[in-house]
Amino acid sequence: MKKKTILHYALPTILLTILTGTVVIAFYANHPRAELLPDTWSYLYVADRIANTGQLVNTWRLPIYPLFISTIYAIAGQGNIEAVSSAQAILFILATLEIYTLAALIFQRRWLAFILGLLVGANLTLLSYVKPLMSEGMGLWLLTSLVLTTLLFMKTFRRRLLWLIAFWMLLLFMTRPEWLYLPPLLFAYILLLASWKHHLRRLLPHALAALLVLYSIVGGYIFINATQNNFVGTTWITNINLLGKVLQYNMQDHSDPSNPQYVAITHMLDSDGKKNIHDPYFIMGRQPAFFADNLSTIAKYSEYIILHHPKTFILKTVPLFFSSLTAYAQESGITTTAIFAHPLSILHQASYIFYSSNGLFPLFALFWLALFCFKRYRQKPIVQIMGLLILICIYGIVLTTTGGYRDYDYMRIYVLFDPLLIIIIWGTLLGGLALLLKKGSGLQLFPAGNRGARTVFLSCCCLLVFILSGCQGDLITPSSNHSLVLVSCHREDRVGLLFMRFDNRGADLATGSMLLHFTTVHSKLHVTMKINLPDILYQQERLVTIDVPTHGSIYWMPTSPVKVVLQLPVTSKQTQATFTMDCHDLN
Repeated sequence: MKKKTILHYALPTILLTILTGTVVIAFYANHPRAELLPDTWSYLYVADRIANTGQLVNTWRLPIYPLFISTIYAIAGQGNIEAVSSAQAILFILATLEIYTLAALIFQRRWLAFILGLLVGANLTLLSYVKPLMSEGMGLWLLTSLVLTTLLFMKTFRRRLLWLIAFWMLLLFMTRPEWLYLPPLLFAYILLLASWKHHLRRLLPHALAALLVLYSIVGGYIFINATQNNFVGTTWITNINLLGKVLQYNMQDHSDPSNPQYVAITHMLDSDGKKNIHDPYFIMGRQPAFFADNLSTIAKYSEYIILHHPKTFILKTVPLFFSSLTAYAQESGITTTAIFAHPLSILHQASYIFYSSNGLFPLFALFWLALFCFKRYRQKPIVQIMGLLILICIYGIVLTTTGGYRDYDYMRIYVLFDPLLIIIIWGTLLGGLALLLKKGSGLQLFPAGNRGARTVFLSCCCLLVFILSGCQGDLITPSSNHSLVLVSCHREDRVGLLFMRFDNRGADLATGSMLLHFTTVHSKLHVTMKINLPDILYQQERLVTIDVPTHGSIYWMPTSPVKVVLQLPVTSKQTQATFTMDCHDLN
């Protein structure tokens, strides 16, 4: 019976893998270069600290995603950001297959599981946040793995699965800090279900031990941050988010008037507000003195306002619970003049429509929660599993709307659990439609047997041909010259790093170095640095991370354009050996 069940779901699994892989390849081929966003540099900085000093604890970013970057570097070559982006694509495909498995276990219908998996695997909205070097792709896979493991635990109540759930949660909130408070809620829910099956006494000690281990690790992380980095917390990003909420709700005038420091901060924020400057990151760049000590003063200022005006804060947050569900901001776009542009544009429009359907989530959540309230229905596995998905989604929405202050923030966090929203909304709609058709007319959407399998196979082949129809020419255009090109230069002043991105448009480069020349604010003379280049294969690129010199406790960051002189092997057919480029701080 088990072998028959595996074979029953094998064909849709293979088709879903092929189709999702095709969409991913088409999307990456359309604009193949790795994409670095403003927040990417902080992850690359932590990855550099891990590689050079072994320092896992940092005030800026949590360690799991930088460890992922470091691991890919170790396998594919230092600075190989394209390999990191490709590895995230693999995680996305794995997450899609996990969603298919999750849907199959919930609805017991392979065609419905296949459609829901396809809504995720062909979703360019999700993929647009997976391709750039950001933690969303890894977070999506980790959360999906956590939910799938929890579902298996709910079916078996095995203790080792309980510990595996704890493991996934540790990786998740050490990747995305907003999930730090999920473990108690999740364990409380599954222990409630265990009590109905008379497994509570056996599982409760393990659940408490797992929570103790999880938060002991968090406590140790905070302790190291406090003793080594003089910051009590996991990441100072939470501090700037607090200020972002104050500015979003225009509550900066509600601070303590008896505190001169708070009055000065309010005056500064009001002054920038009159200039239509409301982004805390931009304000931090303009007024660095107010943001010292990892924004500890700013955090206390914001906490005072929120805690002393909870009613105002809650009343302004509640509407966001609903409006944030459809806030849309695609990250990685489609190059309209490149390969696969036409079919990808169609998929993009479809993805946008499906994302808009997230606004229906409150309605479907009320439906399943209402069923959960009745003893007759709450014992049904599908109701219990839907309760789990709704719990996780509501947690994510509440934490995001109370902590995020931009539509872009909502979209980024919702990407992690958007596949769960798809299961809740579209699984309910399609599953309900199937039941109505079956009861009303005796018809089934996908008849069992070979006929149904052939129908699914033919449909997928048609979709596959449609996607491939956008292909015009080769995926890789032969190079017309042989040169190593400096594509971009980015600087991170607060940590004293330069990031230089090189594109190899010529033959493989196995050895090479470069000389950097620039002036600093502390020296009228040029600073000269020799930096070794990593191996760069033909038609690939590398990101070179450079620690700038220090003068006492001050970084000698460039105040002039950086002159780069390449020193390559004499056999290299290099058409240009000198570049001069400004290093821009995009944060």
